[in-house]
Amino acid sequence: MSRDPMLIAFLRDDDFAEQIRETNYEKKADSWLKSLTMPFLHHSNQEFREMRQYADRAHTILSNLVKARSQLAERTLALFKAHAHYGREYCQWCGIEKELGEGLQKAGHYMDMLAVGIDAILEEEEQYADELKEYIFYMATIKRVCQRQQWLEHELERRTSSLAGKRKEKSMRDEGKSSFSLSSFKTRLFGESEQERAAKDAQLSADIASLEDAIAIQKEELNSFSQQATDEFDRFRQQKQHDLADLLINYSILQLKLAKKSCLLWTNIRDCFEPGPTGASHLLGANGQSQGGADQSAGKSEELSS
Repeated sequence: MSRDPMLIAFLRDDDFAEQIRETNYEKKADSWLKSLTMPFLHHSNQEFREMRQYADRAHTILSNLVKARSQLAERTLALFKAHAHYGREYCQWCGIEKELGEGLQKAGHYMDMLAVGIDAILEEEEQYADELKEYIFYMATIKRVCQRQQWLEHELERRTSSLAGKRKEKSMRDEGKSSFSLSSFKTRLFGESEQERAAKDAQLSADIASLEDAIAIQKEELNSFSQQATDEFDRFRQQKQHDLADLLINYSILQLKLAKKSCLLWTNIRDCFEPGPTGASHLLGANGQSQGGADQSAGKSEELSS
């Protein structure tokens, strides 16, 4: 130990902490702990192990999905809001044009509708995102349930192993043998009186009885918890399939609604410049807009707002 470089660094160098960190002892400790817990994971319930793996993957996928939707919503909002610049410039442009003036004014109005109408769509979309976030929390809950079940199994295995050791020790004492331990080594050196032997046998029997009672209670708790959790998992699977299917369908319908609305607005913008009574080639009356053009424009506005 006197030649250990870490000990020498601790005694002599001020930067000994940095030298210790360079050994990556934290990663080595994590790797050792994972290898230590692997036997318990290997003997865990197959159904709970599969559910834990599913919850881990689903949690990651849904989190990434919510993040991607948020990024897309931000870009969509910025894109549609930018159409307000079109509307403003079209309105300014119509003031210097004679034949195109009416068409530009109407087109600017539709551009403004594009910029304003996206808010309601994104608010509705946010509701679907909240439902996805709820399922992220569900996945975290499932992982905690699986961890609880794994801990119960671990405690049962630990107590079962301890009971087996106590029974083996009692059997060896009954045969006049003893396993190697510090207490047995002291007994060999100094001997053991009949009273001490009787007291140890009684204590060993009491420990065995106590462990048997604890194991029975632990088994009952584990079976009850596992059965209840399994029933909850089954209900969750059925409800999840229905809820997520409805969510994806409604989200698709919402996107179709946005696309149709945008298509209709751009169609109306195109019609503003088409030759005809409502197009740019239609001469304005004395009041600045023909009655037919005003009626049709009002009708389209009412259709878009609905």
